[in-house]
This record gives sequence, structure tokens and C-alpha cells, in this order.
Amino acid sequence: MRNLLILSALATTGFATEVTQPMWPHTFSPKGFYRYHKESNYTYKTGGVGFEYQSSPEMGFGFKVSSITNFKKDNVLVETEDNLFYKFIVHGNHTIYPILATTFSSHQVDHENKSEEMVVLVRDVFINKFTAFAGLGWEIVPDNCFRFRIEGLLFRDLHNALMVQENNKFWGRSYSNPSGYKAKIGVIAKITDRFYADLGGHYTQTFEKCYKEMGCELALRWGF
Repeated sequence: MRNLLILSALATTGFATEVTQPMWPHTFSPKGFYRYHKESNYTYKTGGVGFEYQSSPEMGFGFKVSSITNFKKDNVLVETEDNLFYKFIVHGNHTIYPILATTFSSHQVDHENKSEEMVVLVRDVFINKFTAFAGLGWEIVPDNCFRFRIEGLLFRDLHNALMVQENNKFWGRSYSNPSGYKAKIGVIAKITDRFYADLGGHYTQTFEKCYKEMGCELALRWGF
């Protein structure tokens, strides 16, 4: 909340600096992340790495594709995100952009490997989630070295399922698909002409209070 108030105060002051060096329209980014997820009987904390490609002109259509994993053998998390947006310049250094996005995640929550009557039983349990988002972003560019952004989105889970695999057999169960909101905040700092550091955080919660999630990411963007 403190960061949101700081950004809002900066925005209302009205920056007069002219931005003469826009970011490169394409960036590729290795990144690290931390995630905390909590619901009634499913809670985890994990971190890992990933990558991201983004096409983001100063004005017009852009998109982002991202993938992350925690590389844990018995508790693996894999998540992919697709993001489409359109930028409108509403002031010299203020841009808004409608957003449409989807994410798919698969998280292994249990692993057993045991022998029963000379038969090896391998049992893995996964939670799979597919979610759609729609919202609005606001980017502030005070000078050639920094960019600030705030995003607010509404979402709905389109698919929630618990999947069980025992050796070569699969079965599962679907769960309710709640709706909620997601708030994101971030800053991009220029390092060199082609490299940028991108730090962002998010908070997610369902309206029905089924679950909440907090996380952060740090990416090193390479422009081309």
C-alpha cells in the first residue's frame, strides 16, 4: 500500500521530463520468483526461475509470454502465462493499457513411492488450474532511466482439478471456479542501453475467500 501511495503521488505531480530514449520494442528476460499461496487445505511457499519474452511498443498492441518452474523433484510447480495488451498514450509520460491474460499452472502436492506385494506403487497428486484475466494497466515514465507500473485485474478460474496418477492409471476431480481480483506493481530501471532490471510484485485473492496469493519477480531484460 505504501508503494501504491508513493506512485500515485509521483503521478499527480506531473513530470515534465521528455523521454527521448524509449525501451527496445522486444525484450527477453531470465527471471527469478518467490510465491506464497494459501487456501483452506492447500498452502505452499516456493521459489524458482523462468523466462519471459515481451513485445511492447510505446503505443499499440503488445504481448508477453512467460514460463516459470521451481525445479523441485517431488513438489514441482510449472506455470505459463500469455498476456495481450494495447497501449494508449494519455499524456506525454502516462500510458494506459487494457489487458487480457491467461495462466495455466500445475503443482505436484504429493509423491509416494512404495512396494506392496512385490509391486512398486508410484503415486503422484497434482493440482491443475487454468485462469482468465481482464484488467487495466497504468505506466508512468518520469525519465529515461525508470518506469513505474500499476495493474488491476479481475479474474475467474476456468478449470480447477485434482489429478492423481498411480503408475499408468489417472483419475481426478474438478472443483469450483471462483472469481477474484489481482493487483500488481512494478518498476523498471535502466542498466545499460540494452539491459533493464524489472522488479514486480502481486497480490491475488478470490471474492469468496477461497484462496489468496502473494509473490514477487526479478527479471533482467535484454532489449533488441
